[in-house]
Amino acid sequence: MVAELTIDEAGLWLDVLAGLAMGAWFAGARFTRVTLRLLREPRAGECVVAAPTSAVRDALVDALSRAQQLSPLSLARITRADDQEIAWEVTRGPQRHRGLVRLADEGPRTRVTYGIVGEGPLLRIATAVCVLGLVVTVGLYFVLRTWVAQSPDEHVRWQVLQMVQAVHLLWPPFLLAGLARKVRSQSAEEIERIVGNAGFDTGAGPAATS
Repeated sequence: MVAELTIDEAGLWLDVLAGLAMGAWFAGARFTRVTLRLLREPRAGECVVAAPTSAVRDALVDALSRAQQLSPLSLARITRADDQEIAWEVTRGPQRHRGLVRLADEGPRTRVTYGIVGEGPLLRIATAVCVLGLVVTVGLYFVLRTWVAQSPDEHVRWQVLQMVQAVHLLWPPFLLAGLARKVRSQSAEEIERIVGNAGFDTGAGPAATS
């Protein structure tokens, strides 16, 4: 037996669910906006490697050229490579970015500074989903408020619970923006790993972070 649901109770349940949905939407939109602002700033770092400049350069060029499919540096195209700078760009896939490494010869050691810019397509998708999520949430609320919550049929009024369906467009922005952050971090960590290993490859020892 279905419990009785009055028109007032149906409206209350609808308002509560819609309020929760809008709260989730605002949180997702804010997370996406903060991530966009964060990733528009270059990810930069610096370290000193106990290896000559040529060894660090060769290690980076080799790694960029042979990056595996699952690597954040896969599909990288080297645009410049000399003893002072190595530049590349990834123009396809979720890890799209541009990178630049500068090498400074300090005798038996090399000072390495790097920068990575570009937020990739994941944030654009997250932004589009945020817009769609707002439209669907508001539209669904209007439909349920107008034709369901006010229905003289109690069984129809119970359908105000369909407001929870808005969740399908409320969680993807968190996932997509989170993945965009992860991709950026993985790209920087991969550069640091390659540079750090250059010291071991030459037998000179590990990199020293400054």
